[in-house]
Amino acid sequence: MSESDASDSTLLPETLAGINIAAGLAKAGGDRALYRKLLRVFHRSHGNSGIDLLVALQCGRWQMAHRLVHSIRGIAGSLGADALFSAAVALEEVIKKGDPVALVLDPGFPLTIFRNCLQEVMQAIAALHLDDSQRSRSAILPYQEGAEGVPIVPRLRRLVDLLESDVAEGLRQFERVKPLLAGTACAGEVAALEESLTLFELESAQQTLMRLIQVLDDGTIRREGDER
Repeated sequence: MSESDASDSTLLPETLAGINIAAGLAKAGGDRALYRKLLRVFHRSHGNSGIDLLVALQCGRWQMAHRLVHSIRGIAGSLGADALFSAAVALEEVIKKGDPVALVLDPGFPLTIFRNCLQEVMQAIAALHLDDSQRSRSAILPYQEGAEGVPIVPRLRRLVDLLESDVAEGLRQFERVKPLLAGTACAGEVAALEESLTLFELESAQQTLMRLIQVLDDGTIRREGDER
């Protein structure tokens, strides 16, 4: 093993409880820095989600509970947290019924399994002691095509879809698209989008994306001061 390989291997352990690191890295395009960022932000954003879910269910806020579980399901799939992903899928189906009796009496104990899986993943990530100062975007390359006249709307629509199916690739797509929006009249929306993605507030990010798409409905970027 070369010195660079040895240094790289210290970024992540070979195994992690509740997480298939190989699968997660594959979905992150092999980008270890990005994968560590996904783990770190997930832990920061959803550290209290187990309690938040119980409160939502006890208060009968089924839509809020569904959004929370749906968000965790998408991120778990991107991280390679297979058991948590499956548990979220099962719990989501029960929550959709909006029946507290079904939730408690379901023989599969979906709520208990989900909370146990979430706790296992959170404890495993916490044990890594990921440091925010170690953030790196060196492997995320900006889109190289010139900004003027680039059809941006298809890229934004693709990003909306990725936030449903592959969060890691969605973050990479955003890093490619962001330079194309620099200097446009959409700076406020772009900043809001970046904040939502940083906090893994995927539904908010998708809503911001749809607003951007409406503004750029002609499919090309326009700079501030350009005539329509």
